[in-house]
Amino acid sequence: MTLVIFSCGLIFGIALALLMASLRCYDEYNAARAELESVRSKLKAAITQLQMAASCERFERSMEEILPKMEQAKCGPRQPGRTSEGGKDSRRDAGGGGGDAPPAVGADESDGEEDAVDGGGSLSLPPLNAVVALGLLVVLVGMNALIEQLCQSNRHGTDAYMLSHISGSSGLTIDQRISLHGWLVRPIYRSSRDGTSYADMLRCVGDNTSRIVFIIWKDQYVFGCYISGGLRLPDDHNGVKMQWCDVWYFSLAGHFARPTMIDLRGRGWQFVEVAGRGGL
Repeated sequence: MTLVIFSCGLIFGIALALLMASLRCYDEYNAARAELESVRSKLKAAITQLQMAASCERFERSMEEILPKMEQAKCGPRQPGRTSEGGKDSRRDAGGGGGDAPPAVGADESDGEEDAVDGGGSLSLPPLNAVVALGLLVVLVGMNALIEQLCQSNRHGTDAYMLSHISGSSGLTIDQRISLHGWLVRPIYRSSRDGTSYADMLRCVGDNTSRIVFIIWKDQYVFGCYISGGLRLPDDHNGVKMQWCDVWYFSLAGHFARPTMIDLRGRGWQFVEVAGRGGL
């Protein structure tokens, strides 16, 4: 009888010891799992910050290249080498009236395409047609359906999620942020659809162009859109090519004290629709 009791006690003790060891292992497992989740979250946040920093750096480099040309377009002559009489090319007179000078790139285009201006006539293209090159940014960012969806959600007041991601909006009421969001989407839509001719965009941008910046001026407000990935025309000149590109939106002046990135729908990669030369 004593042996039976001793055996039962021994078995119970061993089982209890195993249970305690299992509980300790489970606690250690949970602690290790929580630590791994924490490291994973920190790593994900660090990667996101690095991606944003890299994109912002590429955007700043592009802005440094583009803005001087934009300022020249606003303040300087419409085209270097052009006279004030009828817009004729003064290069024809080079060399004392000798043989005809070789035509410049795009010289066969009409004056309407070379001297594209906005509705008020206050903006003309720089020598490299930078304004037109910038315009290829959104043909259309996220497709026309995405723009329509954004505008539709803005009209029905269901864009609280998107508005919650607008950074740098301190001091703005929710109504002001809704107005800012709707105003930003509409000029991008209009400028990409009704701006300078698509033929100009194709001639100036070309194929596989990377680091495209699209600038929108409206009174004292300046907005910018930026694509870091290369764009390619479709093989079919009458077709359309969808590309998955890194797209960023910025308020450059007029709203905030400094250039501020604006996150409309998530951040980073979006679809960009590029039509062929006969597609639009």
